[in-house]
Amino acid sequence: MFFENALDVISNTTGWFMIFAANIFIAAALYFAFSRYGTIVIGGKKAKPEFSRFAWCSMLLSAGMGIGLLFWSVAEPILHLGEPSPMFGAIEPNSASAAQAAMASTFFHWGIHPWAIYSIVGLGLAFFSYNKGLP
Repeated sequence: MFFENALDVISNTTGWFMIFAANIFIAAALYFAFSRYGTIVIGGKKAKPEFSRFAWCSMLLSAGMGIGLLFWSVAEPILHLGEPSPMFGAIEPNSASAAQAAMASTFFHWGIHPWAIYSIVGLGLAFFSYNKGLP
């Protein structure tokens, strides 16, 4: 009961902030990609990539999304259909509104938002580790 109440309070009071923060991560990722910071080479100016860009994208997709898409692409919308998130208000389970909310949650969890968060955190760690010599 405590955790249900905590989830309700967090979702109803800070749910908007979580979505706003994820959108800020998308803006930051786009800024870093298309500004002068997008030309910084991880590993130093003379570093050569070990893998091609296609190989990196393939590895990221298979490691980051492979098993998730195989299992959660079906399980998550079904879960949200039967138990809609409190962020969407009082939605009747297994209704058309619940289906729309379920797909919105799934797209948010598996769309560009998490990739932007992963990329900002990963690039920050890589830059300070490989370019600045920090642990």
